[in-house]
Amino acid sequence: MTEVIEKTRRPDDPLATLREPQDKPQGRWRIDMTFKGGGQSFKGVAFIDFDGADRIISQRVKMTVSQIGVLSGGQMPVDVEGLVNGPDLTLDIYILDAPFRHNGFKATAQQTVNGSAYEGRYTIECVNPDTCDCDGMEGPFLMSRIEG
Repeated sequence: MTEVIEKTRRPDDPLATLREPQDKPQGRWRIDMTFKGGGQSFKGVAFIDFDGADRIISQRVKMTVSQIGVLSGGQMPVDVEGLVNGPDLTLDIYILDAPFRHNGFKATAQQTVNGSAYEGRYTIECVNPDTCDCDGMEGPFLMSRIEG
């Protein structure tokens, strides 16, 4: 006679899902900012992958920066760090190859009614307070869904 011995089931590992590779979030979003430097106005555009859910955003991407009125521009690596909490978005954007890389643009935005964008403003502290004596810079911030 054969006896079947049942092993006790090991409890589910609550961290197992964190150890498994996750699919890349579905959805492509475009970040648009305008800012000034050296007496000229510039437009910065970057793209991040984001699924629109409440979560932490942490990505290194390329931002195309071009002088307003000029068709092309250069690309700079940027770190995009932030949090989505319901309709609220907060992002810090650090341009890595810039003299002001340690300051970062601090953006706060609200989700639009249809959920396809976050609109708000950014601020950045003065990058040369010893010689400049300005109050920093602020401007419009937009992150809009382009895919997904």
